[in-house]
Amino acid sequence: MDPFYIIIIAIGVFFIITSYKNWDWFFKRANPLLITLSRKGLRLYFTISGLVIIGIGIYFWVTK
Repeated sequence: MDPFYIIIIAIGVFFIITSYKNWDWFFKRANPLLITLSRKGLRLYFTISGLVIIGIGIYFWVTK
């Protein structure tokens, strides 16, 4: 297995964990374009992004 896929999946898991734990340091450093969303909106955005990133990592790992 290529370590690149593990890194991609780990980033997706990290996004989901930060959304679940509601880590303030992560959300204060979010992209200024995303700051227009509420904290709940940011958490939902990063949860969905994490799931998509995990899905992409698994897809490329399986189709390798």
